[in-house]
Amino acid sequence: FASPDAAAQKAQDTIRIGVLDSFSMLDHYHFSTDEAGAFSRNIHQPLIAYDEHKKKWIGVLAESFRRVGDRTIEFDLRQGGTFHNGNKFDANDVKGLLDYLRDPAVKFRFKERYTWVKEVEVLSPYKVRIHAETLISTQDLGILAYRVRLYDAETLNALKDKTEYGKTSPGTGPYRMVSLDRNSGIVVERVENHWDKSGYYPSPVKRVEGKFISDRQTLIAQLLTGGIDVMRNITVDDAANLSANPNLAVTPTSSSMLLYVTLDGAGR
Repeated sequence: FASPDAAAQKAQDTIRIGVLDSFSMLDHYHFSTDEAGAFSRNIHQPLIAYDEHKKKWIGVLAESFRRVGDRTIEFDLRQGGTFHNGNKFDANDVKGLLDYLRDPAVKFRFKERYTWVKEVEVLSPYKVRIHAETLISTQDLGILAYRVRLYDAETLNALKDKTEYGKTSPGTGPYRMVSLDRNSGIVVERVENHWDKSGYYPSPVKRVEGKFISDRQTLIAQLLTGGIDVMRNITVDDAANLSANPNLAVTPTSSSMLLYVTLDGAGR
């Protein structure tokens, strides 16, 4: 939903989004929440992505990729990528993150998404191979596209507590985190002259402010009075009621989803 005050905010190149579930870290792995993900996906980029409009796999931080046998994928990394803290992106960042995620000593909620990785082999500063424990499937490509968001290995390795990466959260995406406060919200800003010119990650607004409002009715009241411009994940009943307001606009979104059916061939 968009509020009547959205046009005024557009003139200021700012949009204010109501966030129902607050968060204190912007971390794709240790603090994985839906509303935090809406911000982190524009800050941290993957190696590859599935273009839902063109219906094909595309390179993001990887310029190209290919299978090398049934259990290995080779990536040619994009040169010129830079993290928001100024560090250059290269093969060591891919290896550093995946080695950390698959480390048995590292515990987090969705650990099983990364345990299929057996080894990350650095062939050159901009070429890596990911070796899998088993045959590589479409599901594994989907994880690389949606669940592996690259971190700056230099920053990550320097932290005694790796979960604190989310306090500053440098990424390579078209937006960078300016501030994050558990009580007031999050502010991200567009990276001007961003290195990625592919257009897959648009950045039409200069500044995005996420306002943490934990009560849904208060969130709706803020939308009606112009305190916020947009709210996400609205209930069916509230959508029906608010869509009658001529000052509000509802925009449904669609996306592709990969669904799997696994048969128990072992008869367990």
